[in-house]
Amino acid sequence: MSWSAETIHALTTLWSKGETAATIARLIGGVSRNAVIGKANRLKLPARASRKNDKGARKPAHRRTSHSHGLVCSRSREPAHPCTPAPRSKRLDTKVLPPLSEPPQTPITTASLTAKHCHWPEGDPRSRDFHYCGRGVLTGRLYCPHHDTRAHAPRTQAAPINNSQKWI
Repeated sequence: MSWSAETIHALTTLWSKGETAATIARLIGGVSRNAVIGKANRLKLPARASRKNDKGARKPAHRRTSHSHGLVCSRSREPAHPCTPAPRSKRLDTKVLPPLSEPPQTPITTASLTAKHCHWPEGDPRSRDFHYCGRGVLTGRLYCPHHDTRAHAPRTQAAPINNSQKWI
């Protein structure tokens, strides 16, 4: 849009009255809020005080726990420390892995894998002898006690990954 003398006059008048850029855009018509802000900046119109405190002090929003990151986040706009670590629950000692039971009689392939078998992959998925652990699982879990402990161990205690065994 090209700004005519009439629309520039309307902009400066409404701006000096303290109208918001969105309101000015709506009243002038055919321009966006951002166009109004840009033109006001180019005309070097005086900046206005923030209207954030006009509504009085608000109560801070309730705090929520972010399930994916274990953080307690506040929705208020306090810049100091918006997120603090959530309190940690006591973990079992993961340094001692339960011993492996005897391996299953036959390897469990993808086709024969069921909910009662441990889903821990063993071997290279690209090879013919790739299979799953297949031992009995913990109730409601995917892995046997040994592999469940290993799968849910903290990163510092997890077994290091050998780059030569990585696959994509």
